[in-house]
Amino acid sequence: MEKKEEEEKNVETHICNNPDCKNEGKLRCPNCLKLGIKKESYFCGKECFKSYWTEHRKIHELCKIKLYNIFNIYR
Repeated sequence: MEKKEEEEKNVETHICNNPDCKNEGKLRCPNCLKLGIKKESYFCGKECFKSYWTEHRKIHELCKIKLYNIFNIYR
């Protein structure tokens, strides 16, 4: 088996996080990458990302609160 074929089998596929879309998600939210959010960070394109941004950004806020609480415990 060629290396390229082997890599293609190991690639995960993701569904666009916009609930109005069921396309494959290839674009990742840069803020999610910084925060380590994996599950809800995929979108099929800029249009879906922009149209769902108001709701999606709430995930960032929740993650920041959780991180703050974790680090604040150890002060």
